[in-house]
Amino acid sequence: MLRSGPVMTGLSLEDQSNGFLSQVRQFETGVPNGFGLICRYDQGAFNPDLFTTLDVLRPEQLRTAIAKRQSEYLAGRSLAQTGLRQLGYPQTDIPKGAKGAPKWPEGVSGSISHSKGTCICLLYPSSQALVGVDIETIAKDRAVTAILRMAFNSQERDLAEAQTTYDIATLATLLFSAKETLYKLLFPLVGKYFGFPCAEMRDLPNSSVLRLHLTRELHPKLPEGAFFDLKYEIYDDHTVTWAIAP
Repeated sequence: MLRSGPVMTGLSLEDQSNGFLSQVRQFETGVPNGFGLICRYDQGAFNPDLFTTLDVLRPEQLRTAIAKRQSEYLAGRSLAQTGLRQLGYPQTDIPKGAKGAPKWPEGVSGSISHSKGTCICLLYPSSQALVGVDIETIAKDRAVTAILRMAFNSQERDLAEAQTTYDIATLATLLFSAKETLYKLLFPLVGKYFGFPCAEMRDLPNSSVLRLHLTRELHPKLPEGAFFDLKYEIYDDHTVTWAIAP
């Protein structure tokens, strides 16, 4: 559950960040040894000096980026470094890897996501694990139509239109998020971009799990028809999806 307790780290991140970060707390991943953190971040309270204050290395190419991009990066890396310390790892940078994904220290795998002032990080204490997490603000108006066109195939659209369990905006955002999580989960193994059509939802989610089936082989270990159960929660006006494959 995302409404778990606060993380105690001596001087809190809220104090260190002068209000840029708030509501830092752990959430239950439902996966043994999985460790998740979630927080709020305030772009209006962002200051470039916070990279130094929070001991987060700012990539050179980020120095000229807009404040929105810098604040997202700072929130994500601060939360991830806090999570690593909670797991007993020393303070360490989490640079970008060759493909743009975070490069985690030896012995740990992880994933970071953010959406409109909320940031989430998922960690697992093994370099061999596949980890994915995604958070999305529930879409509205034309964004819903765009997601249905972009992320859904015809069978998924038929399923969505026939069901009455979810409002269409929530289900659209949830499936979009689940496919984003699956991409993050499998990318380290696949090693290249693959799009939304490579996975499909064949049944409606249950109360906490959404299953995606691969529609084509992505890797010898990922044949067509393989399926993945992604955990999810609808949290305020967000959907959160995550998965760990040890």
